[in-house]
Amino acid sequence: MKSNDPLYQLIKTLSGTEKRYFKLHANKQEGKKDYLDLFDFIDKQKKYDETKLKESFKTRDFIKHIPVVKNYLFNAIIDSLHEFSKYDTAQYKIEELLKKIAVLYQKGLIDLCIKYIEKAKKIAEDHECFPDLIKLLEIQYQISIKNSSRLFSERKEIQAELKLSVEKYYNFCQYTQLHSDINDFLYRQNLPIESPEIQNVLHLPLLMKPDMALSVRANELYFIIHSRVCEYMGDMKMASTYMFNLLKTYESKPGLLQEYPLKYARAINGYLQSTFDAKKFEHFNHYLGVLENLLELKISSENKNFIKGLYYVNLFIRNVEYGLFKEIVDVIEKIELDVVQNTLVPAKIRIIILYHECVAFIGNEQYKEALKLINTFLTTNENIIPVIKRASKLIGLVCQYELGHIDQLENEILSIDRNIAVLNNTEGEKLFLKHLKKIIKAMEKKDVLQQFNYFNKDLIHLSDSASSFSVLRYFDVISWTESKSRNISFASVVKEKAKQHHANSN
Repeated sequence: MKSNDPLYQLIKTLSGTEKRYFKLHANKQEGKKDYLDLFDFIDKQKKYDETKLKESFKTRDFIKHIPVVKNYLFNAIIDSLHEFSKYDTAQYKIEELLKKIAVLYQKGLIDLCIKYIEKAKKIAEDHECFPDLIKLLEIQYQISIKNSSRLFSERKEIQAELKLSVEKYYNFCQYTQLHSDINDFLYRQNLPIESPEIQNVLHLPLLMKPDMALSVRANELYFIIHSRVCEYMGDMKMASTYMFNLLKTYESKPGLLQEYPLKYARAINGYLQSTFDAKKFEHFNHYLGVLENLLELKISSENKNFIKGLYYVNLFIRNVEYGLFKEIVDVIEKIELDVVQNTLVPAKIRIIILYHECVAFIGNEQYKEALKLINTFLTTNENIIPVIKRASKLIGLVCQYELGHIDQLENEILSIDRNIAVLNNTEGEKLFLKHLKKIIKAMEKKDVLQQFNYFNKDLIHLSDSASSFSVLRYFDVISWTESKSRNISFASVVKEKAKQHHANSN
């Protein structure tokens, strides 16, 4: 029996509205529709069971070709989802209006043509679709000089509007290039902030102040660039401020929110991630709720699954902060099929969710379960984010220590030591390994507690350095070492700190 059948997984991701649209879409087609019966049967299954499926349809001819029918149904659902999502996009509406404009222009119905141009321009302006807006203004200008219509007296205004739209588009393209350059320098070339390449970009007039951006989309890139740089420098408070400004920029243009819900979701995710590192949670729950509400929009299945993944990642980040480890494991059990095994949710997001499950297992003192995740997903999967892989190896050492697997622990320390020798920004990992070596050699309990106390103090000192501490940020190793030095549970320390921090924040 297969519980990971692609067709079953796809059907289980559909909302009620998407299911209804699929059936309406299918019923427009001619011929037999056996695949609709197959759809209904699979939709009702709690767990995919092909044996029961074949038994239920054994008298139907199509069952002899079940792989073909399933493949047809899978593609029919994908086509339906594509149709379902495209009609509400500004791009689609403008394209449809442009077709009407072309016909009306050819027929000489200029007044009607102008009416549709104005309608299309309004959509293009609201959604900052610059190429379409330029195209519409060019048509409008051609009408103004070729026809003795009311547009003739407005041709100078149209020219000015066209010039401004071209400037806005060029300005947006410039920010797009700067964004690409910064990402390349930071994340591909791994250059230091002080490098001439990065400094030359950051000192360009376009990045000196936000009012150099001539549109919301350009303003968006301004804030993203500065947020990325601050994050790279470890200034998470400033990164959080830039991301908050980005959200407010989006929210000032409702048309963009409707057209680009995934961009808005990514911005929320960036903000929530930065607030977590900066320990600034004033708006965390609000924007976590906004992220969840985006799932109610009429958006493509691809976007919905992406946003769904982002929502759960940030929900788990919040729960880790509060020490709600059992709640994380309980939620992941409920969303196993809908999110964790759903191939429409990006693999990297699913891996991050599994990483948080691993941390939750440690908080619950379920070290064997955590090790199983580390060895089967978090250090072997090709989609693993490098920093998550490095952090997973370290928390694997935590699990080995807690389980008392000293021999295994010593071997793992040697292996990690060799691996990080060729990597950058490994001070945190080296400190981790150095202290763990001392701890496993300590004979007396009081010596172990003392070593953990030294470990904890060194970690607190190192945490001021963003690059040195980068990998250790993915697990609250400071709270873990404190719990060992105080001889209490890790979860207790995390909850104490959360209570104290949020009391101070309020």
